Amino acid sequence: FAGAARRHIEILQDLDAVVWEADASSLAFSFVSRRSEEILGLAPEEWLRRFPAWGDHIHPEDRDMALALCRGDSGQGKDFALDYRCVNDRGETVWVRDSVRTLPGPDGIPEQLRGIMLDVTERKLSDVAMQQGQERLALVGRIAEQARGKSTADVVSVALEELAEARKALEK
Repeated sequence: FAGAARRHIEILQDLDAVVWEADASSLAFSFVSRRSEEILGLAPEEWLRRFPAWGDHIHPEDRDMALALCRGDSGQGKDFALDYRCVNDRGETVWVRDSVRTLPGPDGIPEQLRGIMLDVTERKLSDVAMQQGQERLALVGRIAEQARGKSTADVVSVALEELAEARKALEK
């Protein structure tokens, strides 16, 4: 039995994800797997010291949304998944997908949260690049539509107007 338990722990630790457990009411972590070191640059012991509760590791701009979803869904006994940003130990933004299982206690009230956190940074960056490409293509299409039958000077004027509008939209 001890050999099987050790094998399960090895499998858990070798997954390309952070496996974690936290208390459902306090959100205090009780376990973080060693992949936390690869994904966020923190060994499990350091993670538990620096981020004692679920949500402490989340990027400030995403924290309120993530905590509201976590508290709402887990408080109702629901499992949930969400994407959010963290900042790793080198100060870089890391996108993660956290899939969370809510486990009830004997009284049916949520007692434990268990999750698996995957690094989805490359997928998110690809999504952003694709969206930017689609926006550029739409911009070119608008310019081409407005430029039909116009002089070169008019086409340049239309292009500059469209670029100015696109820049304003990005600044919002």
